Amino acid sequence: MNENQNNFGGESGDKFQEKSGGRFGEKSGGRGNWQGRMGVKRPLGGGLIALVWVATFLLFILAVTQIISWKTFAAPAPTATISVSGQGIAYEIPNIATFSVTVSEEAATVVDAQTKATADGNAVIDYLTKNDVASADIQTSDYSIQPKYQYESTGAAEGSAGGSVAISGTGSAIAAPACPPNAPCPIIPPVVNSVQVGYTVSETLTVKVRTVANAGTLLAGVGNLKVQNVSGLSFTVDNPETTQDQARDLAIKDAENQAQILAGQLGVRLVRVTGFSENGGPIGIYSMAASGANVPAAAPAPEVPAGQNEVTSNVTLTYEIQ
Repeated sequence: MNENQNNFGGESGDKFQEKSGGRFGEKSGGRGNWQGRMGVKRPLGGGLIALVWVATFLLFILAVTQIISWKTFAAPAPTATISVSGQGIAYEIPNIATFSVTVSEEAATVVDAQTKATADGNAVIDYLTKNDVASADIQTSDYSIQPKYQYESTGAAEGSAGGSVAISGTGSAIAAPACPPNAPCPIIPPVVNSVQVGYTVSETLTVKVRTVANAGTLLAGVGNLKVQNVSGLSFTVDNPETTQDQARDLAIKDAENQAQILAGQLGVRLVRVTGFSENGGPIGIYSMAASGANVPAAAPAPEVPAGQNEVTSNVTLTYEIQ
């Protein structure tokens, strides 16, 4: 028994241990993997390191985002600047004369007033076109129809010692207050009545004369027609932008010169222009108004020298300085 036991414990035991050890090891390894897959606790060293790396990466992303945000929304540093003004004046010889002509007629009905005003306006247009004014240069700038009223007043009456007072213009009598003793008699205010008696039709034409030398002759000609008003004579040019550009160029040069002087006085250096503004425009130096009602028959052509127009430009330049 002992010998068999020894054999079993030796040879048999070794074989058992060898077989059992190998299979047990394989199964143990397999079971170890199964435990890992089933979430059985294992040492935490590797997991903690991974968490630290993830947290560090997230903090880095957050920091980069904040830096970008600060760069985007942070207020820029203030820049030192100076502002200077300059003026430029240019002159132009007008080549266009413009004036307005108004005709006006009255009648008991709108149709009759319009018929008369239309005839007057057409006579003006016919005269202008026969004297080299293009139809495109004659424009109706105003047309109106207004009721015409006549106002009648009863006049004023003084009071009397009693009884009634007849009011001139109506023939009716109204009671007047008695005059107080030793005092002026009261004045009865006049009564004003308005009565519509017809209509007034008016038309205003704006005329553009491209041969300035003919302006005086045309003014005299329309004044001899049935017009009520000739006004608004002015002189312009076809392309005012050209003269305005010249004035602006002179104004900018003036401002640049002023900037150089100021920078030298302040001991700074001009870097670049950071701002610009302009105001100004043409200034007419001749105008005229004439009333058709005061123009005698066959009036002589007035002298209407066109002169020249002054165009002014005022600019402001802002410079960054160092």
